Amino acid sequence: MPALTDSLGNTTTLHDPASAAVLNDFVEGFIACEARAVNVLNAAADTSPIVQASCAALHMFAESAEAPRNARPFIDQALAHAAKASEREQRFVAAIAAWVHGDLPRAIALHEEQARLHPRDLASLKLGQYHLFNRGDSPGMLRIALQALPAAAEVPYLHGMLAFGWEQCHRLPEAEAAARHAITLCRKEPWAHHALAHVMLTQGRIREGGDFMASMSDTWTGLNSFMATHNWWHQALFLLEQDRHAEVLALYDRHVWGVVKEYTQDQINAVSLLARLELAGVDVGPRWADVADHLALRLADHVLPFLDLQYLYGLARAGRTEAARTLHNNIAAHAATRTEAHERTVWQQVCVPAAQGLLAHAQGDWATAVEKLGAALPRLVEIGGSHAQRDLFHQIWLDALQRNGQWTAVQNVLQPLVNGQPESVRLARQVGVVNKQLGLPEKYKKPASQINKLRLRLMHQQALQRLSDAELLHNASDDGDQFDSQYLLRLLGMELLLKVVFEKTLHKKAHGHSYDKLFKRLPKEMQVHLLALAGERIGPSGLTNNHQSVFKEWGENFVALRYPWERYDGRSEDQYATLGEKWIAEGAPLEQAIFRYHPEELFGMLYALRTVADELRES
Repeated sequence: MPALTDSLGNTTTLHDPASAAVLNDFVEGFIACEARAVNVLNAAADTSPIVQASCAALHMFAESAEAPRNARPFIDQALAHAAKASEREQRFVAAIAAWVHGDLPRAIALHEEQARLHPRDLASLKLGQYHLFNRGDSPGMLRIALQALPAAAEVPYLHGMLAFGWEQCHRLPEAEAAARHAITLCRKEPWAHHALAHVMLTQGRIREGGDFMASMSDTWTGLNSFMATHNWWHQALFLLEQDRHAEVLALYDRHVWGVVKEYTQDQINAVSLLARLELAGVDVGPRWADVADHLALRLADHVLPFLDLQYLYGLARAGRTEAARTLHNNIAAHAATRTEAHERTVWQQVCVPAAQGLLAHAQGDWATAVEKLGAALPRLVEIGGSHAQRDLFHQIWLDALQRNGQWTAVQNVLQPLVNGQPESVRLARQVGVVNKQLGLPEKYKKPASQINKLRLRLMHQQALQRLSDAELLHNASDDGDQFDSQYLLRLLGMELLLKVVFEKTLHKKAHGHSYDKLFKRLPKEMQVHLLALAGERIGPSGLTNNHQSVFKEWGENFVALRYPWERYDGRSEDQYATLGEKWIAEGAPLEQAIFRYHPEELFGMLYALRTVADELRES
């Protein structure tokens, strides 16, 4: 068989060299969470072990009872020809075979060994992370990704994997840094968006998290259904914390449920979001019925305890009592037959009591729900899933405590959550009910202070000074070498003027560099006035057709142009030069530019903001 390399530089041995393209689709698509990973199935006739093992892995990702049976013909073919493959490919085949045969400890050990010996085999690494995640081993998730860092630092998707590993280990600053680095390398890195959403939710940065996910959502194209629906699920959580219930329901209908209804992950996203809505007091209408129709086919799956528990609760909430009881009994029977040590412990000591508690809650047996979920919660990490996903079970337990009249216990659990999530309207509303029941005073609210006049004057003064500095730099430079410095000074001046207008108009402090969000929050008549003034100065422009996009790029530029070299990490001098020459040779298309400055629009908006800021100062 001819030896080739995949797109990450790993040697591949293929019977049919034409399979190289679809094998790359699998490797690249898998680590980028893109749907094109399935294209490798088009090469199913190629008996090359690496191709056959990749096909088997895709079937296993169905996470269904039938998945091993569907994967077995492919992995058998891969094993039959494995002697002709490279040592790296043989290990990958063996790891997939272990997965198909239910030996996850061996599969994980092989993926960890692969990460040490072949750190650029990022498909193997991501599979190893997947198995470790499902067993609640977040340190293992991080360790395996760190193995690859010296050899694959230029690959954005590795930094996304690192970010999620850091986050699941509660190392939030490192998680955010890794996620932002991944996004700098490739803005369309949905796993990094996902990791940063986890960080912001955990830290209580609710509004910022929602704004961030909305700003990245235009890149969520061509993704597998899990990644697309799950990132929208995360966006829905930010909205739910703000009690924006109508928007959450709209997101559920448009983006969370209905992409691939047959897929496990789409199903649990739907169950989790509907359950959270109901716990927040929202009527979800008939939405449970459609989900339950698909869950009813899962009564004997038992692929992962984390999945089974959500199938069970979804069926019970939908009123499918008989199906829910059947699944409950099947979980107990399955748990009794487990032989592998970790699996036996998790199913018997965590999943079974959790299932009893969830069914009890759905049926209104609050005391049993409190007892059984309370026993399972301290060890729930062992069933897999993320912190944010498992929080559903914590919310159900808290609801059971309240409905069981255990108000003191509820207060002791809920108040620390409120303290850590000061922006959560949902939690503030819930703790208000508890305080009233216990006869406790409402939280002290500091009277809103007027925006300090000195602050506004200094901001305005600094804005004009930065614009003056930019003009001085422009006049001192003949060849344009200082253009980025001038531009950054002008952006800073515009930011300060925008914040002056914002704070003077809304009597609230303005934060951050999301200029599109700041502008959007201005009163509509002020937005129209500013755009009209800019139009008078420069005529029709990008501000006329899509001002939000222009403001958004300005904000991104203000951050990225301070560290422009990060956009070129991993590239050589020759690659950097070739990239520029190619862009110029193609006519310097604006849509392909790494940075788009919108200088005319900036000139017009600066005029508009200076005019309005002066008017407001005199009022």
